[in-house]
Amino acid sequence: MIFSPKKDVFFDMLFTISENVKEAAQYFVEYKIQSVSDLKEFARVMKEYERKGDSFIHELVVQLNKTFITPIEREDIHQLAMKMDDVLDGFEQCSARFEMFSFTDIDEHMVKFLTIFIKARLKLFTPSNCLRTKNCSICANMPLKSRTMKRSATKFCARRSKTCL
Repeated sequence: MIFSPKKDVFFDMLFTISENVKEAAQYFVEYKIQSVSDLKEFARVMKEYERKGDSFIHELVVQLNKTFITPIEREDIHQLAMKMDDVLDGFEQCSARFEMFSFTDIDEHMVKFLTIFIKARLKLFTPSNCLRTKNCSICANMPLKSRTMKRSATKFCARRSKTCL
């Protein structure tokens, strides 16, 4: 067919980046740290996810620079990719600090925070999938849900910091 729909490379790249973030989040949440050697392995794997994410971002930026017309604003594509990269950078930095301070004990507060985090990581994955499948009805109420989760995480952290003082 002459006029068959063309697959959009940017939405596929954003989806690949979000898949990497999703896998990194899954690993971050599910990995059980019990010793210092576990910490070293955890930090190494998280660094690999971050490196892979950086290479995906680089590919996307190169493609943005080569393309004259993009499906949505190039700044929006770049900003979405950079926000996902910021999440990966946060994972990597957190795992490096865990290793630096030999943090092997996880208390009940951290478990509660990770529960909120698990819900939030799924919300990060949804928009890139909506763009890729061009089914944005799923994302209609995403901003409201994201704000609610951010609010609950912020309240949790504020309560936690008061109990630590």
